[in-house]
Amino acid sequence: MEVAAECGKESVTARRLPGDPPPIFAEYAVLDRAWRDTQQILAEAERLLEAALSDGKVRTIAVSGSLGRMEKTASSDLDLIVVVDDKVAMHADVANSACEQVYAALRPLGLATPRTDGIFAGPSTQAKLCDPLRRGTIAEEPEVFGKRIQWLLDCQPIYGFDAFETLLDRVLKWYAVESPVGGEQGPAVYLMNDLVRYFRAICVDCQWRGREDGARWRLRNLKLMHTRLVACGALLLCLGELTRSGCQRDWLRKQLRRTPLERLVVVFQQQHQADGLRRILESYSHFLTCYSDPAFRVNLETDVDTSETTPSAHPLYRQLRGNAEGLQDELVGFMLGQQGVWSDAFFRYLVL
Repeated sequence: MEVAAECGKESVTARRLPGDPPPIFAEYAVLDRAWRDTQQILAEAERLLEAALSDGKVRTIAVSGSLGRMEKTASSDLDLIVVVDDKVAMHADVANSACEQVYAALRPLGLATPRTDGIFAGPSTQAKLCDPLRRGTIAEEPEVFGKRIQWLLDCQPIYGFDAFETLLDRVLKWYAVESPVGGEQGPAVYLMNDLVRYFRAICVDCQWRGREDGARWRLRNLKLMHTRLVACGALLLCLGELTRSGCQRDWLRKQLRRTPLERLVVVFQQQHQADGLRRILESYSHFLTCYSDPAFRVNLETDVDTSETTPSAHPLYRQLRGNAEGLQDELVGFMLGQQGVWSDAFFRYLVL
């Protein structure tokens, strides 16, 4: 993969499965190792699915979460978005059976499957994800809203690669993202609003749900502060960069086939912000190192200060929260530094 210094003057080789990690990852052993471990898992998943699926019921399958970010650890789950043919979806039993067949085919990977009540448990369709009548729906089902935005945040295709690209184009069209044609570009307002809404909704959920189980609450919030923050922040920075004068019409589309950290590498390098990028990668790799430690979850359960009454009263949690705040400061500082470079409209919509 070749990345040039200016928006729109890069070349990205079309890929089925991700190739090698960005060269800068060689400086961060945990990022490099996680990427290469994920490569092996995705390649094996592709092989298993090609052997198991031949009836045309499933159009495409993408992995999300840690595998979609190329960040496999011992705790990684098999979070899949299984998109079945629209006609198949007319028969719920057939569609559910096709989804179950996918998870059965991937059982040899030895990865945990999603909760039966989670958004990844059942099948989806392109028609539902891209239904124009759903635009502007505030109380849309989390299963549909979540999968649609995840398709742009951190997904990697492992089956039906052409159909994956088609759906990616359709989701962008659904969000009415207009291709820039030169001069100062307006922001992708609908996508920007939905992205912020998605992130804030997760923040509210993580703040209050499950507080009675302190260890689990701490784990969810630390993942929010690191992985969710970077995934949403990286896409937001790409939307800002899209408004820069001279940005080419296919630039955003290319970024959507990159992982969140890859997107940050591209945007920071385009603005010659190598020091800030390294601070982000250092903070992120520190969290991933902790998260990869088999004792991490146990440590979140112990050493609780009994005099405190909130689940945040934990030394490891507080230390990693400080790590996340440093990461957040870098992203916000970079963004604010683009005033006068990105369109004024982007910052107006970002604030109010």
